[in-house]
Amino acid sequence: MGHGIAQVSAMAGHDVWIRDIDESIVERFVEDTGDEAAVERDLDSYEDANIRVDQVDVALAVTEDSLLLSLPDVDGRYDARTEFVVEHDRGRQWGIDLFEAFWADAEPLVPYVRDRYL
Repeated sequence: MGHGIAQVSAMAGHDVWIRDIDESIVERFVEDTGDEAAVERDLDSYEDANIRVDQVDVALAVTEDSLLLSLPDVDGRYDARTEFVVEHDRGRQWGIDLFEAFWADAEPLVPYVRDRYL
């Protein structure tokens, strides 16, 4: 989900869950943190965080009253012309179900980093 979508939704008073962590972000975290001991120390602060890692090729935002789904174009880039906005309960529920399926398939951040980088 684009951070702008999340920010606007949160500022409007909606509950927002962000699932926007992929492997490149984790690699940057490890590189920027430095040596293995520093990564382990910093990683401990994320132990209770509700963050998961996965590669997902859609942007998805579900609020109390709408669903926004954005698909990449054929080159894998996001384009505002590919956004679907749904303001019906069945559509929102479909978005929630899709998010939960992505979430279930994703791996929690701390085990992900420990398995791959430490």
